[in-house]
Amino acid sequence: GLLLGIGKIMGNQLQWVASVHPGGGEDIVRALCSAIIEDTVTLEVADANEKAMALYRRLGFLPVQVLSQWYRVK
Repeated sequence: GLLLGIGKIMGNQLQWVASVHPGGGEDIVRALCSAIIEDTVTLEVADANEKAMALYRRLGFLPVQVLSQWYRVK
């Protein structure tokens, strides 16, 4: 195959995902989650990253807590 992107998991936490092609994030998240043997997968996402949040909601993730705030530099 074709490289879709990369990501990192630690335990049951999806730490980060980077897609090579637009729209490739879903396949990467699914592949990484399939490697996690625990029942629950957790992740953090910046609240400004609306595309990522939409993807995670579509894949069944539920928001449970706001952990930190992100600031944009203009």
